[in-house]
Amino acid sequence: MDDLNKLTEQVIGIAIGVHKQLGPGLAEKIYQRVLYLELKKTSLEFERECKIVVRWGRVIVGYHIVDFKINDVLIVEIKATGEIQELHKYQLLSYLKAANKPLGLLLNFGSPTLGIKRIINA
Repeated sequence: MDDLNKLTEQVIGIAIGVHKQLGPGLAEKIYQRVLYLELKKTSLEFERECKIVVRWGRVIVGYHIVDFKINDVLIVEIKATGEIQELHKYQLLSYLKAANKPLGLLLNFGSPTLGIKRIINA
């Protein structure tokens, strides 16, 4: 769990830096692109706009596209809205379950201070 905490701290630090530079009010895609550029400067392994398979038993019934999958353990979902809604939390939790990943970060760039929610797949 220490590695996960260090990883989330690192990603949150990068996101805070992006938010401080850009501020709120831009489109989600812009924050995603800038976060991508900042993640490229690190040694982290990550995928952007990663496809997650959704299954019903053995049948593939659809896909989710997540903003980032980092070090194959952390899913990061970006929002640019006034505040994080319960629906956003459930959305990220469904991504975690489908991908069988332990932890997700919901980052909201749309508020005056960066909104951060850790979601655990228990």
